[in-house]
Amino acid sequence: MTVYVDYWHFDENYIASWASMSVANPVEIHQATFELALDRRDETKYVLSERAGYEWFSLVYPSHVAKVKETLQAYVNNEKVFSVVNSYCNGLLTFDEWNSRIKADIEWIDRYGNAWISTGPFMLTKLDKDAQVLELTAFRDPTYPFKPGDWYFGIPVPATIKSVKIESPLAGKVVPGSDASIRIDVAGLPPLHVKYILRDAAGNIIAFAEAEKIGDYSFSIELPASLTAEFTPGAKYALQLIAYSDVVAMPDIKKEIFETATTAEIVSLQRAAFEKALEGVSARVGSLEQAVHSASARIGTIESKVAEQTERLTSVEAQLSSLQTMLYVVLALSIIALLLAVLLLLRKPKPT
Repeated sequence: MTVYVDYWHFDENYIASWASMSVANPVEIHQATFELALDRRDETKYVLSERAGYEWFSLVYPSHVAKVKETLQAYVNNEKVFSVVNSYCNGLLTFDEWNSRIKADIEWIDRYGNAWISTGPFMLTKLDKDAQVLELTAFRDPTYPFKPGDWYFGIPVPATIKSVKIESPLAGKVVPGSDASIRIDVAGLPPLHVKYILRDAAGNIIAFAEAEKIGDYSFSIELPASLTAEFTPGAKYALQLIAYSDVVAMPDIKKEIFETATTAEIVSLQRAAFEKALEGVSARVGSLEQAVHSASARIGTIESKVAEQTERLTSVEAQLSSLQTMLYVVLALSIIALLLAVLLLLRKPKPT
């Protein structure tokens, strides 16, 4: 059997429980209901939903119950109706059981005045809709294996969403085109989880995922700039959150509405960012100017030292030139002296 329901939940187990089916009333009561409120509704004026000019069918209204009893009486030994109903039961119902069930239903109606026959720990034994009185009688099966308290395991600790905080350039708002982070703090028995759905004002789903776990009780939803760039300035967005635990089947569901920054706020943020960037550039220019002045001063010092060294080198060169001249003079005098000595030796008279 495949069941389709118009229902959604973060936890698929809850969807399954919502779609679970159970027979609330005996199959022959269902058959009588369908006949009276569907097949013969133009005759009975009974329907199973609101409709102008018709009555909403009930198994407890006296006039409706009388019709149910009348219909059940017509089902006794009715093989045609039995064949239809038994097809719903996969052929498991016998004809004798069919008649016995109808007999029991009629006895119930005669005894309690209603056709609400079901299962559970209580029976509807009295109903006076005019006096607004309803009486339930406890049904206690002595063969039931459990006693009060067998299924009590203490007060559960449900998962709870404690706080939701948006972290972005503009406090409490998401700025279109900028990164944003949503911090969720929860309480409960770990391991805990958080899932979310983000919708726009029209109800369209923008994002659906599990929040990033950053601690045992802390989660984060990251909205990148590529996503927020599609957001409409000055619009409202709905963030649906569910926090749940692996050990306690009691989730906490919370809906947060947040706004995006308006166009004026975005322009103001951009202006502030530009001014801040300009201040940074100005500071860097000032720092560069100081560096240039310092470098210029150092260059001047270096030039002064170079000039001083140049003067010293010129002085040394002059001294060297003077020494060279004196050396040449001394050398010339030495040569002259040597020549004179040679001449004197040549002119010396020879001995006789």
